[in-house]
Amino acid sequence: MSIRGGDMDMGLETLCRVMVILCRDRVILCRDRVTLCRDRVTLCRDRVILCRDRVTLCSDRVTLCRVMVALCRVRVTLCRDRVILCRDRVTLCRDRVTLCRDRVT
Repeated sequence: MSIRGGDMDMGLETLCRVMVILCRDRVILCRDRVTLCRDRVTLCRDRVILCRDRVTLCSDRVTLCRVMVALCRVRVTLCRDRVILCRDRVTLCRDRVTLCRDRVT
């Protein structure tokens, strides 16, 4: 078997075509990896935004809870004031009854 110049050229040409195809495949793979990386960055950013939103929501809930506690304290104070007012009225009524009895006797 002898190697002819034409056969050698055909082999090199084929090898060159294969190398070009391989190179193109590598470029496509590289682009796909870049796209995947960008998608991961976007996903990470979305997760950060979601996390911030959850923190804000949690903070809002804590604030609302504090407001509700403050409102409850105001209501308790108001209730105590009403009880004191009621006791004062009862005392005043008793004093009037006593005064009335004293006048009658």
